[in-house]
Amino acid sequence: MKTLTAKQEARLQKKKKKMAALAEIIKLNDRDRRNKKTRSSSESSNSSSSSSEAASKGSNHSIRGEQVSRKSGSEQIADNGCMEEPKSKRMKIESIGDFYNSNDDVPSKKSKSSENNRPVDKKDAHKPQAGKVTSEGISQENLQLSESQYIQLKRELNERKRSIRNVPRLRLKEQGEQASLSLEVNSRTPIFLTDIQHLLMAAILGGGSPCTPWRWCHLEKSQRLSHTLVLVVEGLSLFHFLSYENHFSEANRVFQNKLEVIMPPHKEGKIIEELAAVPLTSSEKEELIKRYGSLETAIETNKDPLLLVKTIFPVDGPSDTPVDQTVPSGDTFPRTQLLLSALQMVDEGYPLPLRGKLANRFQSYKFTKDVYSEVTPRSPLFGLDCEMCKTTKGGSELTRISIVGEDMKPVYETLVRPTNKIIDYLTPYSGITPEMMINVTKTLEEVQEDIRRLLPPDAILVGQSLNADLHAMRMMHPYIIDTSIIFNITGERKRKAKLSTLAQQFLGEVIQQSMDGHDPFEDSLASLKLTKLKLSKGLDFGDAVLDGRKKANEVYSTTTQQLKTQVTIGAQTKEVISHNLFAHVAKVERRTAVITSEEMNVDFHKVFNNKAKVYSGDDAIHNENSNTTSNEFCNGKNPPSSIDCFRTEGNKGAIRKTRDVSSNYALTITNLNVAPQRLELSRIEKTISNVDKWISRLWETVAANGLFVVLLGGTPGASSGVAMVKIKKSGTDVATDTPIAV
Repeated sequence: MKTLTAKQEARLQKKKKKMAALAEIIKLNDRDRRNKKTRSSSESSNSSSSSSEAASKGSNHSIRGEQVSRKSGSEQIADNGCMEEPKSKRMKIESIGDFYNSNDDVPSKKSKSSENNRPVDKKDAHKPQAGKVTSEGISQENLQLSESQYIQLKRELNERKRSIRNVPRLRLKEQGEQASLSLEVNSRTPIFLTDIQHLLMAAILGGGSPCTPWRWCHLEKSQRLSHTLVLVVEGLSLFHFLSYENHFSEANRVFQNKLEVIMPPHKEGKIIEELAAVPLTSSEKEELIKRYGSLETAIETNKDPLLLVKTIFPVDGPSDTPVDQTVPSGDTFPRTQLLLSALQMVDEGYPLPLRGKLANRFQSYKFTKDVYSEVTPRSPLFGLDCEMCKTTKGGSELTRISIVGEDMKPVYETLVRPTNKIIDYLTPYSGITPEMMINVTKTLEEVQEDIRRLLPPDAILVGQSLNADLHAMRMMHPYIIDTSIIFNITGERKRKAKLSTLAQQFLGEVIQQSMDGHDPFEDSLASLKLTKLKLSKGLDFGDAVLDGRKKANEVYSTTTQQLKTQVTIGAQTKEVISHNLFAHVAKVERRTAVITSEEMNVDFHKVFNNKAKVYSGDDAIHNENSNTTSNEFCNGKNPPSSIDCFRTEGNKGAIRKTRDVSSNYALTITNLNVAPQRLELSRIEKTISNVDKWISRLWETVAANGLFVVLLGGTPGASSGVAMVKIKKSGTDVATDTPIAV
């Protein structure tokens, strides 16, 4: 072993002493936690008896006793001059202070004689001398570690650190904090149901999830989640929660994160359908990959991008007359699948009629129509492009606009006189020159009215990064196809290609090469051609992200077939996939339970494509899986389904069923409905108190490290709901799991 110098030895001894002091602090804190837990349990057990004794005494006697108690307390404060410091805290300070006041390792600059001759301070008179044991059982000898003790203590502290860090955590990001109900309504920007869906996907699939909740929250150590429990209460909205918040006492006690969330148009069972769009199980994930080539393509194919857009924009519901949902000739899939969702529009900076900061920013913007009709696979496409010039207002203003119809012919084009004086024509980019603007009188307001008259109520606007164009027009539109998003040649969503690059690579055309600057007709025409080309080729055409995932999964599929090994379990031989990507497919415990009351009209077979087992009535209470052992599963008897659906009698029955089975499933979704008659003025307080009790009882059911999500799903007249999210901390004591033995 290498011989240490005197200086190195002094440093090592000092390090050992610091580590020993840290260990002593941890022991004291662990002891305090245990004592506090013991006191709280004893106080709760004695509270009922003490309250009954107090109630048996007369009121006058109680008042006199209270006065005596107050008097004695005030006299004690007067005698001492201040309240006495808690003993446990005072003794810890003494012990650690004793350690830091000793200077065995680091010689003092003062001479020993001066230290010995220093008068003893009265404040220090009560402190223990070095080598003496304090009332806490800590002495200087306890802080002296041998080499083996030092190594062991270092190992124990590292193990303790890992045990503390290796737990799932959920923290809000800026977008999530902006949706918090603690903010005023004008400062609040809600999140979407899609955000909650992404959180559930990350909780279930972990790192293999194609969608993450990074936009509004950060989920750490998702693989350590024990299970996920979701309670959906339809019929209650944000209005009910804020109006009767004092009746949500248990919900406020459990949840710190309470957020406003935009729900889909109210329809009984609609929320469960949206959450069901998540690949709920690993086997479901594998099947989607086989069918669509990648999980990302499956989600893009099956999503309803307009679900939340309909709640934000004034969109009429479906008409009584049947709408033609067939795909036009030349299209291989519905064009509605290329539309931006509300979540994408927020992320890309499109103007939206939302509250909070967005409302203040877009309050002067106009809708392209007063009322929109529902978009279909046959809704017309319109290519759009605008050019801007820099003005004295400090930004850019609209100076030219061009709109092209689906027949590739121009339908609208005009120059626009900005409100403010032009200071830079940006000719190399806009193609605008001073000579072109001499006789222009068309104003922005006139252009807005022209567009409102021109576009049909189900028009789909197509363009490259149309958010900039709509901001220049100061208008909002619900149906958008953005070529910078549907095409991707970089393999990364955040890195977008220029329109000229896309046109050259996919259309074989060279655009934006004129010395006179850009031509908006040329740009809008190129965007429209690119969109029509993608519609004719397929959803993953021109998208390196989706296409790359598809090819990678094809390689994985071939590889896993070669890597399958035969594993014998009892008398039966099972195939186990060795590849990590699909290793969790064979785990039968990764299952999902969906629980509703019989009053709710949810077609489980339709929602889950006939892949779920449905139990109703008595079967929901005593289903066959509840009495089936794991050995029977392994032997092939009564194999469990990936998704079990239970219909129970009433909401209370659904809560009881959830408490019984939630620990057996990776994901449990309980969907309840509050009938409108229960929200009448004479009954609403009792109804909300009952909902609060449901939340409390389910919280008791959630296991340690379990994710609990509560959604108030809104009403027909209010699309704003409430999302409450929390991970239950482990109930075990860290000191018990990883004690410090040195």
